[in-house]
Amino acid sequence: MRLKALTFALALALPTQAAPAPRQAPGTFVSADDLTGNTDVMIAGASVAYRMRYRTDQYGAAKDALATVYVPAGAGSGPLRVLAYTHGTSGVGRECTVGLKMGWGGRYDAWLGPFLDAGYAVVVPEYGGLGIDDSHPYLDGEETAKSVLDAVRAAHAGAALHPGFVPPLRKEFVVYGGSQGGHTALWVNAIAGWYAPDLRVLGSVGAAVPADVAGSFGLLTPAVPYLPIVAELTAYMGYVLAGLRNAGVDLAQFTELSDAGRAFAHTAATACYQDLVGNTVASGGLVTRPLAGTGLVNAVRAHTTLPVGPLAAPVFLQKGLLDPVSPLSAINAYESQQVAKGTNIFAKVYVSGHALPVQTAADALRWSNGLAW
Repeated sequence: MRLKALTFALALALPTQAAPAPRQAPGTFVSADDLTGNTDVMIAGASVAYRMRYRTDQYGAAKDALATVYVPAGAGSGPLRVLAYTHGTSGVGRECTVGLKMGWGGRYDAWLGPFLDAGYAVVVPEYGGLGIDDSHPYLDGEETAKSVLDAVRAAHAGAALHPGFVPPLRKEFVVYGGSQGGHTALWVNAIAGWYAPDLRVLGSVGAAVPADVAGSFGLLTPAVPYLPIVAELTAYMGYVLAGLRNAGVDLAQFTELSDAGRAFAHTAATACYQDLVGNTVASGGLVTRPLAGTGLVNAVRAHTTLPVGPLAAPVFLQKGLLDPVSPLSAINAYESQQVAKGTNIFAKVYVSGHALPVQTAADALRWSNGLAW
């Protein structure tokens, strides 16, 4: 396998691998680096890991994106089941990638290792902009979902180009993620039919899905002090503001946003998650007056909305009983709306906050295995 891996890496480094212009459509496989020997990347249960560059679409413009792909040990000749893992909030700036850190301290072994042990190839996309530039439109679900679907397409193309290294992949796949990743997982379900009809989403697992981000913004008033307990929620607000700006929204139009609020959005545009959480400000300092009913809240609602549905593929919603980012009442309301529209939803509540327990991964695998492969 190591000889094949070396051949794969060298082949992709050759100038002759450069794709002609017609092949630069969204989902085009551009290049890859073999990272199988990198302990910061490898996950338990994987025999191969590679970092893939591919083409995607962001607001109608073609651009490069990145993803990390894992091949399960003992994969055989395939075709393999596919899991698209949509990661949670890491940041908005180009340095806020996750794919080169998946193996740190075995952090994802218990989450994704069981999928690999079950024979799934795992594709972990960086969302548009992450690792490339500072343009990620955080929580714009449709745009982020495009990068996920294009990563799965490109993984298929990479397997077809190098069959001795990566077994063939099935066109069917399941998408699973938490927080921002859960939001994205639902959007992948929503747009796959028209954006990537060559693929088939069998189901979406959405954990701790932020269902009413605008509602959290609407609670802000200048009187809200700095509270360490909501530092993470304040950081998310900074990322939403940065995402709005990256989507082309001029924050200067909102007089309800203070100078400190605009400065925090500027910081959030490049600061990665832990740094931003550690340097949050008083939430009330972000605004000049109560936000309920303001233009800013309306802009946040339009930018962060969940898909209207009905969603074509089944959904597994994993919910935290005490989640301050995705309050149970908000995700329950969304679930009720979707069920009324005809979406097939299975849901489970866990006694936790926003960070759901690792048990949710085992539940996600069990549910995924039961889909119509």
